[in-house]
Amino acid sequence: MSHSYNTEIVYGLDAIIKRTLKRLSKANKKIDVCVSAAALEGTVKAKPIFDLIVLLKKNGVSIRYITEITPQNLSYVKDLMKTGVFRHMDEIKGNYSIVDGEDYQATAAVTEGEGPTESVLSTAKAFVEQQQFVFEMLWRKAIPANKRVREIEEGAKREFIETVQDKTEIDKIISHLISSAVEEIDIVLPTNNSFYKNGKEFLFSLLETSILNHHEIKLKILSDNEFSAKNSNLHSIVHTHQPLEFRSVNEKIQAQTIIIIIDGEYVLAVDSKDISVYPDNFDEVDDVNMAIYSNSEYTVMSYDSIFENLWTRSEFNNS
Repeated sequence: MSHSYNTEIVYGLDAIIKRTLKRLSKANKKIDVCVSAAALEGTVKAKPIFDLIVLLKKNGVSIRYITEITPQNLSYVKDLMKTGVFRHMDEIKGNYSIVDGEDYQATAAVTEGEGPTESVLSTAKAFVEQQQFVFEMLWRKAIPANKRVREIEEGAKREFIETVQDKTEIDKIISHLISSAVEEIDIVLPTNNSFYKNGKEFLFSLLETSILNHHEIKLKILSDNEFSAKNSNLHSIVHTHQPLEFRSVNEKIQAQTIIIIIDGEYVLAVDSKDISVYPDNFDEVDDVNMAIYSNSEYTVMSYDSIFENLWTRSEFNNS
């Protein structure tokens, strides 16, 4: 690989293929590729490039691909999966590759079935290192290709686990989850939780609207003895909506985590500060530490087990 750092632009499909073959043939260890969904067909159908990639794989060169896997490009993905490891990312844009962490090439966006007409190449160390960093970041966030393939071929559910620290974003997730509930909403509310204190009116308003609009939804709220249905927006419908249950735990709920489980399929766990530490000014506290939002079967099951364990130990709140 040349170490005379330079950047150049190549025009025309034939010239781009020729230049690509030259740089790929020099690969010794690895090739990292970020390719848009529309460009995969051209990658497979450019036979000289595809054949070279197959040969490089046989010679021990590690090849990684990030792309958006769709029903339309799935067959091309399967062809390229023979040459390297694939990961999927929704709506990924850009077409570029990095050879041995030293040689970078990017091509202009293309429409499906067509090849690029313009390409930028660079061996400038700082620039290539920056693009390698971007690739590694995307790689960590992307999901394994086999999971996405199963989603397409078998209709499997997309599982995710997200961490959220922005309170506005958490509010949006809460609103979406409660409004989308169909069968059951289970909630754990530690009353000394600052997020609960600052957002309870918002939360109860959402719950009230959801229940009034969908009378079949079962709502179970679990809290410690400081919680009272009489102080919530839900009090007006407690006696008219049978699926609504409040229970209290005899002992104080020590954790500062609000747990919201929707239809046994989604969980949001909001960890925030204990307001007893800020008795005079908790409204001014940046109350959210972190929230976990997931539809992972294992994660939802874990939080559901916590809820059911507390629920079976609780008594009906008769206040």
